[in-house]
Amino acid sequence: LNTLEVERDPLTLDRLRSRDPRGRKPDLRTVSHDLQVSWWCLNVILDATENRCCRKLYVQTQFHPEKSQRIDALVIVRLSPDSARPAAEVGSIPFFDGTELRPGEVDLRFALEVDKGTEELKVLLEKAQKYRDLHKAGVYTATLGGPVLPVFLVQTARRAAQIAREFQAIWPSGWGVAATPIS
Repeated sequence: LNTLEVERDPLTLDRLRSRDPRGRKPDLRTVSHDLQVSWWCLNVILDATENRCCRKLYVQTQFHPEKSQRIDALVIVRLSPDSARPAAEVGSIPFFDGTELRPGEVDLRFALEVDKGTEELKVLLEKAQKYRDLHKAGVYTATLGGPVLPVFLVQTARRAAQIAREFQAIWPSGWGVAATPIS
């Protein structure tokens, strides 16, 4: 991306992660988690390609809005409800190119957290508190241009319900989604 000068945003290049240069293989304990992050991001990308109102798309895994938080994936979808893309552009991926938000456009920011059931509920609740605290401190607005919608992707409906209840207790006026891959 750097050599071909395809990526215009130097911060994006700095955020990219590459394979260990010493040739170590990926940790098999995290492959299932990483595949679910990739699956979710791919589904958002595929849906965005078919949406004529989608003007731009930004996808970054292992995103750090600030040093105390790591989001499994940040996805920003820029929509322009009043100015649809031409039908000929449907099917292409309108990746973000650094252009400023234009009148009539809106950015939707999704922060994905995948839970494979290996973390204690307490850890997920700490993540929910972090979203609340960083939102209240204005971190997301300063770094991303506005609030994020936390999306907790969990393996069972029971776990999703637990997270939703606890999230509401931690941040009654906040917003978030807890769902399973098939819901």
